Amino acid sequence: MRRLRKYLTDDLFQEAISLLDNGMSKTKVAKLLDLCINELSKKLSLINYEYGAKRKRYKYSYETLSSAKALRLSGMSIDKISKELNICYPTLCKILKHLAPNAVCIHKERARHSYTKYTCDYDFFNIIDTENKAYWLGFIYADGHLCKDSYKLEIRLSETDINHLRKFKIAINYSADVISGIKDTNFKKASKFALLYIHSKEMVNDLSKFIPRGKKSDKVKFPELQENLYQHFIRGYFDGDGYNIKTRDEIGFCGNFNFLNDLRNFFIESGVISLSGSFRSGSEYYTELRFGKKSSFAIRKFMYANATTFLERKCTII
Repeated sequence: MRRLRKYLTDDLFQEAISLLDNGMSKTKVAKLLDLCINELSKKLSLINYEYGAKRKRYKYSYETLSSAKALRLSGMSIDKISKELNICYPTLCKILKHLAPNAVCIHKERARHSYTKYTCDYDFFNIIDTENKAYWLGFIYADGHLCKDSYKLEIRLSETDINHLRKFKIAINYSADVISGIKDTNFKKASKFALLYIHSKEMVNDLSKFIPRGKKSDKVKFPELQENLYQHFIRGYFDGDGYNIKTRDEIGFCGNFNFLNDLRNFFIESGVISLSGSFRSGSEYYTELRFGKKSSFAIRKFMYANATTFLERKCTII
């Protein structure tokens, strides 16, 4: 069976250099310290250490490289370190990649928090445990989009609902402004819109526990939440993908069949309604669930009871 060697830590590497400086061969050093000779050779070549006949002649001392690593971990850019220690930039990049592999990640993490242009409660959706969080989760289910290739949440609404986006902005303490613009759509040319987008790995990862990234309409599933939060989640979803039929005093929901079927079952099993709604034209990926006048009244009463967050134009007074 192949023998496992010790991992070449900074302390062991410094000890290996001391032994090499004292005249010991690389093979004997590796054997004495129980190290992999290939790994030792690789790190020695990175600092241009010359042994044998040219022993003790290497370009960068271990102390210099340790200083480079410490400066990188402190958040200093590689360009500044290169000028500070007089090490050429490409060589320094290569050295830090192997001798301090975590330094780049730590720098990026610090830079993201220290130099980001906007502030936000990025952990807002980490735990869904309040009315506000459940409501906005439902709203994002309907009208939000998680980018597939980047950590970005995007919500685009008609400009008439711009104030509703501002409510979300306040809820998550987001310092950026809501964007207004005009764009042609499949339904209307020169359509005015309101847009809010947030770049956040934490928020997108938390939301992706519930909502698929990329195209989601045919994939979203009815979530598992605390029983007392479904009222707010469903109200949020209704404000995004629900509608009122004022002439009949009825309401309906849009979405994929599986999600709407689970929604209907929830209403029945929780005693909100006694009569099930009916599915309208559509497919497995998109359909409509509509309820009669009696059931619609009961659902509205359920959704808006003691509610503090909702889209005013869809709220019907009970």
